[in-house]
Amino acid sequence: MRAESLLKKRLGSRSVSTLVQDDLNRYWVHHYAVLFLREGEDGEGCMQAVRTLDQMLSLADAAFHTGGLTALAETDSLQPGLMAMLGSSGLTSDAAVESARTLTQHLMQPPSKAKASVAAPVAARGRRRRDLPSA
Repeated sequence: MRAESLLKKRLGSRSVSTLVQDDLNRYWVHHYAVLFLREGEDGEGCMQAVRTLDQMLSLADAAFHTGGLTALAETDSLQPGLMAMLGSSGLTSDAAVESARTLTQHLMQPPSKAKASVAAPVAARGRRRRDLPSA
């Protein structure tokens, strides 16, 4: 509950995509909770997890305000924190690298684009079914 509360506080009134919210709830909350139980709130791991969260939210803010145009340097500096976060969720090696890439892509999409990219394939599938001739 502490991790969820901290995430909610850090999100505040930010506009982030549903994909980013899902990623943070799935990976960051778990990561912070594990570190909190091991080290306590003032532990270096917890402080690093909060810094990673702040970096992620900063990248999402930049994407929101620039329509998704963000500096690659920002995503590069985020990688160590992402890898630690994913590792605590059991993702290692290629799976962690792929998940970090996906998380970064989600962060770099403004909320409206992220929602559209998820909704468009669903809508397209629905149209194809209706457009198929009946047998």
